[in-house]
Amino acid sequence: MGIIKQFVKSTGTTYVYDSESYWDPVKKQSRSRRKLIGKLDPETGEVVPTGKKGRKPKNESLKLGISDEQMLSYQKQLDQAQTNIKQLHLEIADKNMAIEKELRENRKLKSELKKVKKSLVHFIDVIDAILENPSEASKGEPSQPGQLNNPD
Repeated sequence: MGIIKQFVKSTGTTYVYDSESYWDPVKKQSRSRRKLIGKLDPETGEVVPTGKKGRKPKNESLKLGISDEQMLSYQKQLDQAQTNIKQLHLEIADKNMAIEKELRENRKLKSELKKVKKSLVHFIDVIDAILENPSEASKGEPSQPGQLNNPD
């Protein structure tokens, strides 16, 4: 596929085509198919689409049927909305970081709580053993204050 420009002298217009080459088995030679893309604007050098959609207006406000002042006002509102969206994205990122920090702290506290519960269960088991056999309580006194002898 290639782009072909064709100048028509009678109108002074340059048309732009998309050309595709193919082999014609009947004539045993190559042929090409062209599809019109549009006209070449002599001032800007841009391709202006032609066809059912027609020529597009140069100014967006003309297409919408609104004045330039309204278009400027809408543009300012759009810019403000985009600024607000960026600010909200930053706030969301900050909040997500705070949430992650709190989740890490929560996991740490859960781990510590699990260790405390395990120690408490062991302490209760030791107390129950002492209460069941008070005679062994004098034998199994802690060697240091704050420590319990674990018979296990």
